[in-house]
Amino acid sequence: MKKLSILALAAVGLFTAACSSSESVNDVQVPITLDGKGQGFLSVNVNLPFQPVSSTRGWEEQSQLDDGVAREYAVDDVLLVLFGGNQDPNQATVLQAWSPTTIGFKKVSDDPNQVTTRDKYVVKLREGITGPYYVLAVLNAHDLVKIKADGTGITDASGSDVTKLSQLQGMIISANATTGETPFVNNKGANKQDGFFMTNAVLSDKQSGTISGVSPIVLAPVSLIYESEEAANAANAVPSVDVYVERGLAKVTLSATLAFDESVKTKSGDALLAASLGGWVLDNTNLSSYLVRQTPTNFAAEWGYYNRQASKTSNDYFRFVGVNNVDKPKALSGNDNPEEYSPVVDVVTESAYRTYWSPDPNYADNSIVGKLYEPKVKTYPTDINAPQYCFENTFDVDHQNYKNTTRVVAKVILNSGKNFYTIRDDRKTLYQLADVKKAIYARMMLNEDFRTWATTNISGTVSESSFEDVLFQESVAEGTTVAGTIHVTDVKVNTTAGVVNFSGQTVGTKTGATILADVMGYVGRIQQYPQGETYYAVRIKHFGDDLTPWGWNGETEPTVADDTDAKKIAKIYPQSGDVTPAENYLGRYGVLRNNWYVISLDKILKIGHPIVPWLNPGNDPNPDPKNPDNPNPENPDHPDDSLDDSFISARINILSWAKRPQGVILK
Repeated sequence: MKKLSILALAAVGLFTAACSSSESVNDVQVPITLDGKGQGFLSVNVNLPFQPVSSTRGWEEQSQLDDGVAREYAVDDVLLVLFGGNQDPNQATVLQAWSPTTIGFKKVSDDPNQVTTRDKYVVKLREGITGPYYVLAVLNAHDLVKIKADGTGITDASGSDVTKLSQLQGMIISANATTGETPFVNNKGANKQDGFFMTNAVLSDKQSGTISGVSPIVLAPVSLIYESEEAANAANAVPSVDVYVERGLAKVTLSATLAFDESVKTKSGDALLAASLGGWVLDNTNLSSYLVRQTPTNFAAEWGYYNRQASKTSNDYFRFVGVNNVDKPKALSGNDNPEEYSPVVDVVTESAYRTYWSPDPNYADNSIVGKLYEPKVKTYPTDINAPQYCFENTFDVDHQNYKNTTRVVAKVILNSGKNFYTIRDDRKTLYQLADVKKAIYARMMLNEDFRTWATTNISGTVSESSFEDVLFQESVAEGTTVAGTIHVTDVKVNTTAGVVNFSGQTVGTKTGATILADVMGYVGRIQQYPQGETYYAVRIKHFGDDLTPWGWNGETEPTVADDTDAKKIAKIYPQSGDVTPAENYLGRYGVLRNNWYVISLDKILKIGHPIVPWLNPGNDPNPDPKNPDNPNPENPDHPDDSLDDSFISARINILSWAKRPQGVILK
């Protein structure tokens, strides 16, 4: 399989009144204006392309590309929007819109794998409109954007007129707050999995390493208008304009080849049996997204951040902008087969490079509760090999913490699917129920009050055989579903008077219940894992360890006066000389539209949680009845980079669908 990223290219051909189909794009001058004396036609190629990878091994933009599956580049409808009337595309207004009939996209075999499928349209311009012209393409609009009946413009989903790009960039789409389902997958098909919403990608007019003066390209400029429909339809007609589009969702897949670290054992010291993946689900996903991807106000400065390690100074390590042109210009000769040429002619600019970051609607939001989807009860898809999709979720360094980060929750099956236990949060040792009881008996025998009581109530030497059973507040029988902390309520002891409950005994002024509570204070918390299920939360990294490594310059934690959230962030992501935290760490975590995050689980370093580690305190699915203030498994305000965060080895790679593999260690 070819390796692609999910960037879908939509090449939109636009026309130039005095130019024949054989003329070079570079010979055409802009702006182009139709003055009402003639009619113009656009030759429009719509291309659904590969997206070069920006992976954790450096950019490698031409080496890891993948088509994905057919439904990820299926096109149900095409909407083309013409802007014009101003040299500044941000000030240009909507002049015309078309919804050409989709004949059927044709598979393209190309090298270096930039285009997946392509279709060609010829559309007719209205007379009297004024350039320069720019084009926006919307594929699989799902009524998020609608064309007016007369073709003179577009409206939003509510029917309000849209006249400028800024309106589209400000439009926010919401997911279903109850289910987390996004509207970007096809709501027409029975399985709601075809026809991904796509619109113009944000490109840079300069490549990585030449960031100074860089400007973003969102609307594609028109360079060529044909005088006749025949000329625009000619087999060798150069496109009037190429528009590069991208899918509106991020994609995640997960695989697991699980093995235990040698330090993880059973209570008897045996090596553990094989672990298996029981399911996984995306969690803490964004409930909102911008319709068109955003760019920062200061594009050149903010997207000039890069990894400043001395050994990583090549252009390949500038992480926000790509190195390779999206498509190198290639004009067709009269003998070329238009279904075979590749890559498409780049008439947007001779220099256009993909970008790899974008602010989302919650980018610097302190009140994140209710804006991300973290259901109390997780539903795990039955097909663990199937991809899952979500809105992009990004944040600045000041908000790079657990509660803001999209993650994968993996359910792993240990102990052959039978109940097991941990004691005192020892994540390296798996206990059977008999082991738990023995640990309690051992601590009982070390307790001086119990030993005093035993001398007059137990015949012979006190040993494990002196105990009959341990009683728990929760059911601990095999097959029960009580997960998490369980509590000892009593210990049955064999005495000369028969079997008695120790909690009802007295030793001097102390009750047996008091002595038992003291014993359990030494034993520590006992947690039950029903059916051998243990859960790991893997926060998804975007640029990850290669492009944004933690502590690359040996930073030390500064002395801070308090432990407010901001100070915690400052400890983990400090200023390093003249290098800001954002320059080193912005984008280390997060998910971006049109990126494919490939997560592979590897070595289990520690036993995970018996319940899903929750982030929102209101989402604790199993509050401790004896200790409702029990600290949650993940501190929501802690920076993503906790120094004690190695439960499972995981790798994350990104195919820009861009595909980003992430390796994770379960702990």
